This record gives sequence, structure tokens and C-alpha cells, in this order.
Amino acid sequence: MGSRRELTPETTRTAVESRPSSPPPGLPSAFVLDATVSLASREILAESLIQAQNQENHRQQVAALVRINQQLQAEMEARTAQLQQALAYEAALKRITDRVRDSLDEHQICKMRCRSSRLSWRRVAATRRSM
Repeated sequence: MGSRRELTPETTRTAVESRPSSPPPGLPSAFVLDATVSLASREILAESLIQAQNQENHRQQVAALVRINQQLQAEMEARTAQLQQALAYEAALKRITDRVRDSLDEHQICKMRCRSSRLSWRRVAATRRSM
């Protein structure tokens, strides 16, 4: 058996274009017609196979893109959840910090009032003693 050649539109066109325009001596013209029909059928078949292969490749690429999109969507949702959790944690820390700051300010104010009151009472007491 001879080696099989892959059928592509290019090889089929080459075979069709290189066929003799008249039958070889001793062969009926019906043979050339059958060969032409056979080559044309092969060309159509080859183009159909190529188109089917292209469609399958396209389907596989679309499926791969859908999977990648789903993975990216899941990652985005996970990261969004992490960011929301971090934001909530940060807001809680800010509230705590503000409360601590406010309580320290009140404490400082109370300390200053107490000191001022003590100093005032000492002055009053010192003034009374000196009289």
C-alpha cells in the first residue's frame, strides 16, 4: 500500500488543477469525469472536515474561557469578602480608638480640673494664712 496523504483544500485543489484536460490515451472520457467528481467530492469533504475541526476548536476555546471566567469570578468574590471583613475590622478598631481617645480626653479634663481646684484652694489657704 502507498502512503496516505492528508486531505486539505490546498492538496485537493492542486490535484484538481493538475489533472489532464483530456483522458490519457486508451481511457474513456467517463474516467476523467469520475476522477473530477471524486476530487471535487474529496475537496468538499476536506473543507467540511476542516470546518468541523474549527468548530470543535472554537467550542473548546469557549468552554475554557467559561471555566476561566468562573474561576476569576470565584476569586473576585473571595477577595471581596476578605476586603469587606478587613473593612469591618478596621471600622471596629476606629470606633474603639475613638472611644479610648474620648475617654482619655475626659480623663485629662478631669485631671486638669482637679489640679486647678487644688491649686486654687492652696492659694486661698495660703492667702488666709498670710492674713
